Amino acid sequence: MNASELLAPLLLVVAAAPSGACTQDPPAAATPAAPAAAPSIVLDGAFDEWPEGVVATADDEWLSLRLAGDAATTLQGGQVSSALWIDVDGRTQSGRREGDLGVDLEILFSPPSDRRPGPRAGLEIRAVGEHAIHEVVSHAAIGLAFAPTFASDAYELRIARRTALKEPVGSRWHRSTHVRGKFVRRDASGEVVAEQPFDLDLERANPPAAPTGTLPPRIDGAVRVTSWNIERAAPRDDPKPFARVLAALDPDVVLIQEWWETSEKELLAWLSANVPSRTPWRAITFGELGCAVLTRLPAVPLLEAPLDPLERIDDRDPRPVRFVGATVETAAGPLICGSLHLKARGYAGSWEDRLRVVEAETIRARLASALEATPDAALVVAGDWNLVGSDRPLHTLRRALDRDGTDLEPIDATVLGDRSLHTWTHAESSFTPGRLDWLVTSDSVLEARQAFVLDTARLADAALRQAKLKRDDSRATDHLPLVVDLAKKGTGGGS
Repeated sequence: MNASELLAPLLLVVAAAPSGACTQDPPAAATPAAPAAAPSIVLDGAFDEWPEGVVATADDEWLSLRLAGDAATTLQGGQVSSALWIDVDGRTQSGRREGDLGVDLEILFSPPSDRRPGPRAGLEIRAVGEHAIHEVVSHAAIGLAFAPTFASDAYELRIARRTALKEPVGSRWHRSTHVRGKFVRRDASGEVVAEQPFDLDLERANPPAAPTGTLPPRIDGAVRVTSWNIERAAPRDDPKPFARVLAALDPDVVLIQEWWETSEKELLAWLSANVPSRTPWRAITFGELGCAVLTRLPAVPLLEAPLDPLERIDDRDPRPVRFVGATVETAAGPLICGSLHLKARGYAGSWEDRLRVVEAETIRARLASALEATPDAALVVAGDWNLVGSDRPLHTLRRALDRDGTDLEPIDATVLGDRSLHTWTHAESSFTPGRLDWLVTSDSVLEARQAFVLDTARLADAALRQAKLKRDDSRATDHLPLVVDLAKKGTGGGS
């Protein structure tokens, strides 16, 4: 579905449904059916659970919106601006008047820049108080997130029903039983090109519940692969949170990013001191690039030297591709494992985005030759893909690399204790939480028996105690570990 197809029904007058779902008005001659229960939205950038015509819905925890986008631009990319105006209490008398709305909360995507003409990357959130005076707040204060992170013709967005907003906006929102708003998209000249209204009745939100996430046990016989960006070699200075998480997850293979300037010898020394194992660890890395494959299984390096890009993009980034690989002997057979860290920043079509595509094609070419040399192997490639422009790098790398000639399969992993697939979050950033880390694999040979993202802040107290974790362990880095249990297809576990 393209943006114009999605916008067509959304620009009709919308009406609040008592079920907590906002839909377009039914035809005059039709008798409305009994409203279904409000759907529980999974923030994954897909829309399977959204009923037809519904653009807004709410449960006790989240207000969820379905927004029409533009596949040529990203919401936070800094190309064109858009705004989400929210009248949190359905009253024009509060907030700032915008037409028939009293805007209490304003979310500016790619807001105006203070340093140059035009928009900047990121977002700005304004809580509008008395006399239309606003205060800038963080995305964490309202639990704001959306998916996908890359350019799309549709997005799903959520805001927490219980927030850390100050008065008067906080109390208006927490007491609200009726919310209205409008999503406004602009073009490069700043002209409004689409307006998407919503109007929704709410049940009064209850106080926030205690965290409920539990850490599932490993699947017997499966190979556990964990991918983790550990942010600027943070374990060197603060080893304990990382040691606790790795001990709790107990992975067979760890695909690491950002362990900068660290040799294999240094990695092994850290692992021996902090994550001791009966089976010796093996570390494969090009230290200057930050990527590594860590495993307690037999493994041989895939590369003798770092990969050079197949082509240069304006000579702006002359470094080798941040990728390292190894062939690991597992219970499910030989596994070619790759850890990658694609170029950050940019927007769809930017030089950074084009470089990500070249990096993906470079990695793909090397993996294809590795499969020719080891035809009985399966592939697992994971890491920080930085898909903040287009999703072309993902499609480029996985193209026709499965053993049956099909594409590698992305594995969806939900955050434990949440209904979101995000893997990156930073409360003070001007960018919202997002799914930057992905894992793709040979689904003709392997199947994912279990997949999840670990955020210790969302685990129940009993789960933390059982796993010997602390609630803030995940805050030691801005990425969350992505965990997948893989088994040979058609078996009860591994072979």
